[in-house]
Amino acid sequence: KENQHCDIRKGDELIAKILSFNRSNSKLCQDLFQYSENDGSIAPIDNKSADLLHICKEIGLAIETLNLNAVALKEARRKFIENIKPTIDNANRSKLETIRTEYETAHNKKFAGVALYFIEEKLRRLRQN
Repeated sequence: KENQHCDIRKGDELIAKILSFNRSNSKLCQDLFQYSENDGSIAPIDNKSADLLHICKEIGLAIETLNLNAVALKEARRKFIENIKPTIDNANRSKLETIRTEYETAHNKKFAGVALYFIEEKLRRLRQN
């Protein structure tokens, strides 16, 4: 069971509160997660604002329910991050926008949310400079 993840692990458990939060606040699901470059783990966003505190707890429960930090998933994410980070780190704003569009529109791309997280992180840094 510790190696099961996503729908197989979830079974009949519900995680609908996150989805209702997304729809009501126009947030994308990927905006609610953060990823570690070091080990590929996934966690709720690090946001302590009152309106997001509850949803961060729900996201933590969803991560646990779906077992999104299963060893195999973390390792696959870590390798993906290791491969994509140099492209993101070396890209200018225009190239980042192109890459972001590719990941936003190609729903079958593996770890699209992970790529979008690091792309958005880089774009935020560029806006601050």
